[in-house]
Amino acid sequence: MLVVFSPKFNRLLHSKNWQAHLPYLTHSWRPSYSRIYILREIVGLDVPLICLSATCPKSFRNVLLSTIVLPMEHDITSFLDIAFILPLGCREADLIKTLKYVDDIELLTKMFWWAYQRAASTGLLDYVIDIVHSGLSVRHQEICLEGFRTGRTAILLGSSKISTGMNFPGVCRVIQYKCCDLTIPDFDQRRGRGARYPGEFSVSMIFVEPSMLEDHISVENPKSQDPGIIELIKSDECIEAIIQRCLENESWSRDPSFPCCNRCTPDLRPAREFQFIAEHWKEEWRTQWPSYGPKSLISDSGLEDNSLWLIWNGKML
Repeated sequence: MLVVFSPKFNRLLHSKNWQAHLPYLTHSWRPSYSRIYILREIVGLDVPLICLSATCPKSFRNVLLSTIVLPMEHDITSFLDIAFILPLGCREADLIKTLKYVDDIELLTKMFWWAYQRAASTGLLDYVIDIVHSGLSVRHQEICLEGFRTGRTAILLGSSKISTGMNFPGVCRVIQYKCCDLTIPDFDQRRGRGARYPGEFSVSMIFVEPSMLEDHISVENPKSQDPGIIELIKSDECIEAIIQRCLENESWSRDPSFPCCNRCTPDLRPAREFQFIAEHWKEEWRTQWPSYGPKSLISDSGLEDNSLWLIWNGKML
């Protein structure tokens, strides 16, 4: 039996980063992974080692996950690209359990207040949306995560605080808002928060900011970004095929009966809302008809009344 008293070595062995996932090296790869070889040097080649991973069991591998990659069409701080998470006229029972990742805490906070006000204007109670990150009190984090776990909270906005190992039942949608500095392993872990139980289905989405789609960033010249993510957002290839290739999962093969991504199944793309028409008017037609605009045809309140009428009557039919 080997007993090691070194605190540093003990932290390496018992760190939450100690996982047996295949190594995928990027600029942000955890430094402790590069020192695991020290264990073998200490114990020698005659002592067997066992590697364990929570995602190895068949029940976790055979999950129903679809992935969507979409370029942002609107200003990042307008959040219009994700307005579909709170449809106009929706009721609490209509909400889809959604986990949203934003790695910029300032942007995350702005998104929370946008979603909070949008929910209030729709008549939803404030507990259906919550936010969690490391800057909030421990008590708030505990209440927030428990509310999402039990289903009281339908939409949870969070940072990397919602990390590997967290288990939430019934998550049908996982959204990554912006992908700068994101890595394939991180995204794979995050989308894995959805469909945690047999029979569940989840859709993961990446909303790509314009700066990540510029020509000077490529797989061959990714700058400081993960080349896997660059390939994911710029290629026309099957999204799942790219992810599995980056993770060196040679046994993966596409199931033609399952909608793995929006490139293979375009119908997976979320529906846009009526308000986007006004945005396109302002961007494309302002110079052509400077004295006219969307409100010349219908007011904001009229547009909302009509959309609510259509939604309500659609449900009634």
